[in-house]
Amino acid sequence: MPHDSVFNSAENQALLVETSHTVVIAAMLQAMSIDKWSLLTNAITLLVITATAVAALIQLRHLRAQNTLNAELAILKDWERPAISPVATLHRR
Repeated sequence: MPHDSVFNSAENQALLVETSHTVVIAAMLQAMSIDKWSLLTNAITLLVITATAVAALIQLRHLRAQNTLNAELAILKDWERPAISPVATLHRR
C-alpha cells in the first residue's frame, strides 16, 4: 500500500501543478491593466492592417499582370486582322 499512496500523491501534485498554471494564467489575465489590454488590441490591429496591405499589394500585382496579358492578346488579335495582314507580311520578311 505505501506504493499506492506515493503514486496518488505524485498524481495529485501533477494535477495541482496543472490546475495552478491555469489559475495563474487566469489571474494574470484578470490582473492586466487597461493599458496592457489597449496595447494588446493595438498590436493585433496593426497585424490585421499589415496583412490587409500585403493582400492588396498581391492583388495589384495580379491585376497588372492580367492587364498586360490582355494588352498583348489585343495586339496579337489586331496583328492577325486582314487589314494589317499585308503589313505583317512585310514585317516578317
